[in-house]
Amino acid sequence: MRKDSKVEIEEKSYSWLFFICSLLLVLSTFWAIVDETWVRRPWKKYQNRFKQIEYNNEQNKFALADSIFNREQGSFYQQLQERLQHSETVLDGD
Repeated sequence: MRKDSKVEIEEKSYSWLFFICSLLLVLSTFWAIVDETWVRRPWKKYQNRFKQIEYNNEQNKFALADSIFNREQGSFYQQLQERLQHSETVLDGD
């Protein structure tokens, strides 16, 4: 075998190449996450605000419906609850 001044493939270090490729992979992954979550979706803050407004509106509607129910049907509901408790105690007693 003749000896060349070139380093053989098995003896050559490719660690710098693997490091650069790994660094590019990490940077591109980081950029993909940033791009997907913040850059491409500027409307998300408006969407969250709208969701909060809708949630508050539905809570107000529920509170109004609950107060109407308690005003109109509250006594009847209370009587049914008392009958249910009485029936449960009778059944548990047996």
